[in-house]
Amino acid sequence: VIDKLYQLGAAPSKGFWVGLLNQATRKGETALMAASKAGHVATVRKLLEYGSDVNGTSISGNTALHLACAKGLPQVAEVLIDGGAHVAMAAADGCTPLLRAATSTSTSTLKLLLTRLNQKDIDARDKEGFSALHLAAKTGKVGALTALLDHGMDVGMKRSGASNADGSETPLISAVRAGQTDAVALLLGYKADVEQRTGGRTPLGWAASEGKMRVARLLVDIGGADLLAIDKKTGRVPRQLAEACGHIQTSQLLSKMARGEWLQLRPEDQCSQPSHEMALAHVPPAPHILRDRGNKEAW
Repeated sequence: VIDKLYQLGAAPSKGFWVGLLNQATRKGETALMAASKAGHVATVRKLLEYGSDVNGTSISGNTALHLACAKGLPQVAEVLIDGGAHVAMAAADGCTPLLRAATSTSTSTLKLLLTRLNQKDIDARDKEGFSALHLAAKTGKVGALTALLDHGMDVGMKRSGASNADGSETPLISAVRAGQTDAVALLLGYKADVEQRTGGRTPLGWAASEGKMRVARLLVDIGGADLLAIDKKTGRVPRQLAEACGHIQTSQLLSKMARGEWLQLRPEDQCSQPSHEMALAHVPPAPHILRDRGNKEAW
């Protein structure tokens, strides 16, 4: 169809048809963008051959490459890149094609982009300060996380350009707050710092305050998270944060886990635990202390 239209329009001029090819919808999307996000590889090639603007942008600043990457279409993305698409161009929200690919279902698209970008562009952030690693963590894209980490991205990289409360947010905390258990487990496997705080709160504190029970268990069982880490703003330990936020089951789980952890200590180490920390975690004092106080019932 495109060939026939072009042949019919040869008389007016090639420029006329180039202009027609680049006509946009109300959202600013051209025929090339429509073909790209639909995955029509042959049509994309033909439109580029006839002069479609490969780096034209929609109202939201997306190029055809952004749209192909968001849909996880590696073949289309490769044709666009070979046709001159800018691989590090940012849309209105600050997202580059790599950041779009980080939340898609195709790891192949992301891997393709990694071979065409320098490290600075790989570490690019959106306007909220999130990197591709943060976005993959938030959306639970473990394939993208693995590809990015294996390519050398820092598992502990912090969110940039955010408020003081969020400026230290790591991909682990992003995954924790989104309740992405698979992403949390993967990041812990890559030795993510389980005690790195955001807004004065550890990942376990965030899991507790938002009622993410499965995530909380992973942080403790796999990451060895501190069950008595005190929130710097509220002065509460994770169990208390869960209770204060209405997540009673999470609070009970954390209390049980803290008690089990304490029982594994030697008697002399149990005695060394500050009494206020034990009380906050609902952990009983050592048995011999209770006996000395004549309170056998409490144990």
